[in-house]
Amino acid sequence: MPQQKDIVKIAIQMPGAYPQLIQLDQKKPLSAVIKEVCDGWNLPGPDNYALQYADGVQTYITESGRCAEDLYKGIQSSDSGVRCDSLKELASVSTDVTFAQEFISRDGHLLLVKIIAGFVNAKPTDASIQQVSLDILESMVLSSHSLFLQVKQEVTMERLIAHLQVTNQQIQTKAMALLMALLQTAGDSDRQDMFAFLNKRNLRQYIYKNIIHSSGSVQDEMAHYLYVLQSVTLNHLEPRMRTPLDCYSQEQRDILHGLRQAAFETESENSLSHERRRSLCAKEFKKLGFSNNSNPGQDLVRTPPGLLALDTMYYFAARYPDCLQQVRPGEQQ
Repeated sequence: MPQQKDIVKIAIQMPGAYPQLIQLDQKKPLSAVIKEVCDGWNLPGPDNYALQYADGVQTYITESGRCAEDLYKGIQSSDSGVRCDSLKELASVSTDVTFAQEFISRDGHLLLVKIIAGFVNAKPTDASIQQVSLDILESMVLSSHSLFLQVKQEVTMERLIAHLQVTNQQIQTKAMALLMALLQTAGDSDRQDMFAFLNKRNLRQYIYKNIIHSSGSVQDEMAHYLYVLQSVTLNHLEPRMRTPLDCYSQEQRDILHGLRQAAFETESENSLSHERRRSLCAKEFKKLGFSNNSNPGQDLVRTPPGLLALDTMYYFAARYPDCLQQVRPGEQQ
């Protein structure tokens, strides 16, 4: 006997006939339900009839539609057992194209992103679940732009960095794969924001410490993703390499002279005459490797290297001033 929760009362109408109020057993095949309705109206050939929603979008009711609706509700259930069973059944029936279309029409795929991202964002639990979840999200990101946006919204970059710090190499690899998929799929603006965050969190230190110099050797798949990261990073820097220095930009000129000041002692510079100070600056820029000593900005007008050269030199000077003073070239004779 069907459980009470599987029985619903619905009204069925047809032009020229009295409406029927039936108790619909949702576990019963749809063809059997249509036959009972046809029998109630003495209609021959039940195979020639179908049920259609009367309210809202008047789509036909199909077995796939009923199944999709049931699983859509099931995977949101507060009962963990129902939720688990629904996800298992979903994995089984989703290979059917008709069902998949019905499920997607209900935005079921977006709901799945939330569920799977929840496994990735959660504190470490079952490693196999997190590994599979990362793998699924990577496929989603690469499959469509809308899913990329959804995954980017649901999965925190902080969590992906945390996954790179675990000892499980498979989770590290899947996390790196998802990170690369996000970076490669992102537009210029999104990619710039992502790189800014990764640089702020010093992603390189985690790669260096937890992957390259971990107890285990770097596997081929991880080596591939590290290569992809290198390529994406260099490609991201290309616009700066193609941008010449603007000799009229006070900000860029200040950075250029800040580079020189970081490399050399400048305490007594203000006491020098204009000509002597200018001569000293030219010598110091020459020591730093600039060919146009009197107007070093001209070296960076050429592209490449453009502003990328200034960025890298200033970064080194600002972060490691002592090292800069040790490695600067000696004055040429």
